[in-house]
Amino acid sequence: LGAEAMLERTRPNTTIAVSWGSTLQAMVNALDADYQPGMRLVPLVGGMTALASGSTGEDLIRTMAIKMGATFSTLLAPVVVRSPEAKKAFINEPSVAEVIEQAASAELAVVGIGSKGASSSMELLHSAGLPDAQYDALTKEMAGDIGARFYDIYGKELDHGWSDRIIGISLEQLRRIPFVIG
Repeated sequence: LGAEAMLERTRPNTTIAVSWGSTLQAMVNALDADYQPGMRLVPLVGGMTALASGSTGEDLIRTMAIKMGATFSTLLAPVVVRSPEAKKAFINEPSVAEVIEQAASAELAVVGIGSKGASSSMELLHSAGLPDAQYDALTKEMAGDIGARFYDIYGKELDHGWSDRIIGISLEQLRRIPFVIG
């Protein structure tokens, strides 16, 4: 269904922002070839090497691009870094800033929706190196995540010392994308 919904929304010269995860891997596997002239795929968040390689954003985008005859960008940055200063250094790099801007201005986004206890969501938290108190507070309040942005049952983004270290678009930027498939 996700592949069908995405293909129904694509038009020539569409930019699609893509996250990663096992659900999106299944969508890409189900995707039939559908060439659209000028189609561009961009990651909406940095990568995570702890995930199975088929579920990473770069692999998903590359496979989608081959199936769709699209061009694609890569975001050669981790999803989470150790400090806000490290994030600033990454996002000030022109190649990283350009991809994040492309994702924020996409016409369509295809995202995985992580849940409490899901392997990729929990790997994200473990990779962040949060102090125990912050980790415990975040896991207690979280309902899920989209693009490494954790939220509560009301859809409010949770921080706990995490958000200012994510390399990717914010939930607010995601909300401004005209059509999001999750």
